[in-house]
Amino acid sequence: MVATKKASRLERGRNIGTKIADLMTMKKPTNLSPVEQLVELYYQPLFHLATRLYGNPVKAMILTQRTFRLAFDFSRTLPVPANARAWLFAILFNKFLESNPRVRRA
Repeated sequence: MVATKKASRLERGRNIGTKIADLMTMKKPTNLSPVEQLVELYYQPLFHLATRLYGNPVKAMILTQRTFRLAFDFSRTLPVPANARAWLFAILFNKFLESNPRVRRA
């Protein structure tokens, strides 16, 4: 049973990496830029995490927007498109820790 869960997690990870790689190298004409596509893909999960961290949807929205602004500013430093999801979540969590000095890393 445990092996099945690991296999499904691995498969989900591969699917996510493939989706991101497809977004970054998309050839067909779309109305959205690659950055807008990342926002479309990851805004809801990031907002959900920020809401869980803060417990306040207004602060969560501000943190999520700040995360995308920083990601856009430093988008040239992203080495591999498949790391975009982890990179965005790391930015969000680090900004949360900066804004809450009482919360410490374990």
